[in-house]
Amino acid sequence: MITIEEQIVSEAWMSYFGEVLPVSGCPDLAAQILRDCGVDIDLLNSGAATIMKQAA
Repeated sequence: MITIEEQIVSEAWMSYFGEVLPVSGCPDLAAQILRDCGVDIDLLNSGAATIMKQAA
């Protein structure tokens, strides 16, 4: 079963890279890669107001 965090990271990955997330089960690592690429993703607040936008 996929967690909310994994779903958020998967959607952000698809949006940014245009392909499916190549690894599963480690949303923190994938989220860090996205942050390093300039994507603002907040897994701590994923239950209510998740921020996922490309940094300007």
